[in-house]
Amino acid sequence: MGHEAKLFALNTLASQIDSERIKLTGNPPKPDTHGHNEVERKIDGWQQTIQNVQRDLKSQSHFNHMVHEKQRFGGDSYAAGQRLMSQENNVAQLSDALGKVALALLALEAALRDGPNAETRALDGVKHALNNWLKAAKNSDAGVTGAAPQDVQAMVRQLETQMPGGGATATPGVIDIFTLLLSMIVLIKTKYKKK
Repeated sequence: MGHEAKLFALNTLASQIDSERIKLTGNPPKPDTHGHNEVERKIDGWQQTIQNVQRDLKSQSHFNHMVHEKQRFGGDSYAAGQRLMSQENNVAQLSDALGKVALALLALEAALRDGPNAETRALDGVKHALNNWLKAAKNSDAGVTGAAPQDVQAMVRQLETQMPGGGATATPGVIDIFTLLLSMIVLIKTKYKKK
């Protein structure tokens, strides 16, 4: 699948998730009902999609840099640098679109939980931090493949300590933040079901 097709697919997925959220606005299904379980099933599928895309983006970026390392000192070094820049720009665009999908999924999860409970407030906080990061990344040279801002890193470290068997680790890699955001959704779901 080409770059434009992947970008279109991610934008379509974000719209699809947002449409699901709009359906729930003001009237989320009650827990342990067929409607609630159906939305949970969709969320699980979308989480898997985000993880797959994230893994592919990470692999693509590593591959781009590996190829560039082999070609950067040859007679075609300028073209190799231009190719790397172009390919990494594609990764950044897809990462930005993936961030929008993650935001839509967080909003859907919050709508499913409905109300000012702790889980919804936590999701809103993550959504706000991720949204600010994506806005800032658009104005930076590295885009979302650069270093995550301190507030996002702090939030990720805090989430890691709450995960089963978790503990604070080194500064998270940027694309890995999507994994931790998805982990937070799983953690919130687990706590929600225990109530």
